[in-house]
Amino acid sequence: MLRLLLILSLFSFTAAHADSAPRIDSLAWMTGTWAGPLGESVIEEVWTAPQAGSISAAVRFLRDKKTTMFEYITIAEEGQTLVLRLMQWGPGMQPLKELHLVSQGKGEATFASPGSDGGLSRLIYRRESEDTFSVEVTTTEGNNFKIAMRRPG
Repeated sequence: MLRLLLILSLFSFTAAHADSAPRIDSLAWMTGTWAGPLGESVIEEVWTAPQAGSISAAVRFLRDKKTTMFEYITIAEEGQTLVLRLMQWGPGMQPLKELHLVSQGKGEATFASPGSDGGLSRLIYRRESEDTFSVEVTTTEGNNFKIAMRRPG
């Protein structure tokens, strides 16, 4: 009997631990179209709804009535975490590596790079209100800036 209780306790602990892994549905607050200034440029992000273990965004940077860069972002459930990958295209741009979820709260998710190369060290996404969305960026050189966006229109 004691052995059965021990096995059931271990099973319950394992099941509870497995359920504690972050799920992509917890990022549904990112869904939508967002735009805002970034220096002399404008950044636009369009996030899909979470589905089948992933969420993605198409991003473009605009300046002087021209598109200066495109970016594609995916966040997917992998193992016991969420992994963010992004690719950028434009003059002189090289692909960046992946970032991993390090913390998550209501309307907020923080991703960090496991290494020091690739340009980005940390990204913090926040849904600040119904109509506002922001990304706090930390580069591998230690530079920090915030991109504040709103729903267009």
